Amino acid sequence: MLTRQGLTRDGDVWNVPSGVAATVYLSLDEESLIIDRVAKIEITTEVAYAVTARRERYAFEVETLRALRFVNEK
Repeated sequence: MLTRQGLTRDGDVWNVPSGVAATVYLSLDEESLIIDRVAKIEITTEVAYAVTARRERYAFEVETLRALRFVNEK
């Protein structure tokens, strides 16, 4: 799925290409968390990481991932 969206893979890390805005949507019990400007997504068996363009690093359980949004900025 991520390759179809133009992301390149380096091991467990998926890199978002320049010109694409990526957003991660997480479901945390009754609340949601939205992570904007994602530059890299690392996915392991149980834990995933999102690194933003501002170098913020978020770790979350894979099962909380609900959606990924990709928008071409060009």
